[in-house]
Amino acid sequence: MAWGVAWTVTSALLVACAGPSGARGPEAPADVRKVILQPVLPGDDDAEAATYEVFTSSGTWDFRSAGSPSTVDVLVVAGGGGGGAGFGGGGGGAGGVVVYADVPVDGDLVVTVGRGGVGGARGAGGSNGGDSSFGDYRAIGGGGGGGHASSPNPGARGGSGGGGGRDAEAGPGGLGADGQGHFGGDQVDDAAGGGGGGKAEPGDDGAWVGEAGRYEAGDGGDGVRLDAIGWGQAVAAGAPSAVGGGGGGGASSPETRLSGAGGLGGGGSGGPEADATTPGDGADAVPNTGGGGGGAHGTDANQHRGGDGANGLVVVRY
Repeated sequence: MAWGVAWTVTSALLVACAGPSGARGPEAPADVRKVILQPVLPGDDDAEAATYEVFTSSGTWDFRSAGSPSTVDVLVVAGGGGGGAGFGGGGGGAGGVVVYADVPVDGDLVVTVGRGGVGGARGAGGSNGGDSSFGDYRAIGGGGGGGHASSPNPGARGGSGGGGGRDAEAGPGGLGADGQGHFGGDQVDDAAGGGGGGKAEPGDDGAWVGEAGRYEAGDGGDGVRLDAIGWGQAVAAGAPSAVGGGGGGGASSPETRLSGAGGLGGGGSGGPEADATTPGDGADAVPNTGGGGGGAHGTDANQHRGGDGANGLVVVRY
């Protein structure tokens, strides 16, 4: 199929199926949005109509309702990792982002949407995000950011790795999965955490910035815009415009130290989103982007928590 053409929306449908929803909430019906897109120019032989189904929670893909296609294309985004707590928490790594083309199908398939990892509390690191899958086709959950409860405080490995938490001796970023994401950034000088890795690039290391005269935590690695990878039309069916951003690392006292920004694609910022020099909890990632949560910016190891990672999503195109 040729996807680089203009489209118009001809119909939209909201479908409910059984399955879990929400990062930490109760069981609820699956949220599945279905949109059928037609070429703007009916006589264009190089363009074909396409249907996009966007799953923002777990459920079942219905083969017959889809018209019994022989193959489908699938975008799978896993849940992002939670940010680390304390003062100088690492940013959570983004959930893995994978495109599977021409997947053979001959019946209904289970769709799993990974939940975002929980931000760390009382100095602990954030938890990893959950895996997402379409049948056997999977993306790996993002790694949690390192905390400040003990030493060493590495970021966890995942689809993209979590940023390292503040540590007097270590605090390296976690590794990412090949083809799904990148590694997280390292902490710096027991002063500021590393950013979580993103789909498009690694998280930044924490750093001493001489011209500013301060330590700055690492920014989260950028994810990808859906229109840049040939999936922009899924936005009309409820998908976010970008996915797979890493969470920004958190800084420590004094307040002049700067927390990191979240990466493109839903990554949460380190510390309060409105003021990167003010102590506070890491920001939560943007829902259903698979973004990582931001690391905590604090003056005490038990004072502030990391931000939660975002749930992922699964998009089916046929």
